Amino acid sequence: MGKIDQAVIDDFDSLAVALGSTPKFNNQNEIIPIGARDPRGKVYVVWVGRGIGLFYNWGLTGAMVKGFPGAMYKGFRSLEDARRGWYGGPKSVSDWTPPAPRPAVLTPTSKQREPEAQSHIPVPIHPPPLVHVRLPADVAVESDSSDDDIGDDPRFPGRRAPHSASVPSLLTPGTVSAATIPTPPSEASTLSKPTKARPLKVTMTARGFWGAKPASPASKRVATSSRTTADPPATTGRDSPELSYDRVRVRKGEYVFVVLRGDLPGIYFDRTTALVSAGCRPGMKIVPFKSLSRAAWFFTQQYMKHRVGVPVVDVSDDE
Repeated sequence: MGKIDQAVIDDFDSLAVALGSTPKFNNQNEIIPIGARDPRGKVYVVWVGRGIGLFYNWGLTGAMVKGFPGAMYKGFRSLEDARRGWYGGPKSVSDWTPPAPRPAVLTPTSKQREPEAQSHIPVPIHPPPLVHVRLPADVAVESDSSDDDIGDDPRFPGRRAPHSASVPSLLTPGTVSAATIPTPPSEASTLSKPTKARPLKVTMTARGFWGAKPASPASKRVATSSRTTADPPATTGRDSPELSYDRVRVRKGEYVFVVLRGDLPGIYFDRTTALVSAGCRPGMKIVPFKSLSRAAWFFTQQYMKHRVGVPVVDVSDDE
């Protein structure tokens, strides 16, 4: 195989960062393979590479070892043989000691020198120009300084909807009434107090986050008595395909994963699902983010540039 392009090596490094610390262990402290199962049933052991441990397919294994100086790896026919191979070490090393879990080690030529760098990838954006609007003196706008991971940057979509303003008292009942002003319903009879915008409902699929839509105003006006007789029992978030805005909020410090190239591209809330959705073929690309809004913005931009799809990198299994 010829020399690997630097852009491909950078993608390999990005994938290694998305794996987190390797190798992986279960609750019984047994080393376990990573990724989607290869139809051939092979399990690969990587002793030295960007990420180390056991891998279920060559797509992940190749990304851990190709273009990495001094890489050591081998394929086994069964999980038991692979585990014995991990603890036995490569034949060229007589005093092998299995290493403890560690973060990804990047290629010396990589542009990403820190393992956490991929979570802060600068996304090229072109925000619209700011429009300054002067409000009347008697219009009050409610401020909200609460921190939220969705919409944490004014340059990215998903930002909190603006609060509705109070109606000036100079308006006469003959020209403007509560029925003609598109303001969310309020318990109070006056419109002088600002009302917060309705929360968003986020549509979830088995693959992850795919968009948000405003909650229906009609659903908020249903009386409690009619709801208990007509509506079905409430389901948990695990059973319902729709989760509220708060239920899918990404807590600070947690990653979301963008599968840019793989069998099922998309945005995923956990690493395991993302790795399985990436599939087995070489060329998969997964990018981790700490912000859901940034992940969604990045995925949308890459999709518009026709960079989202199945793996396109040819890395043959020549071990």
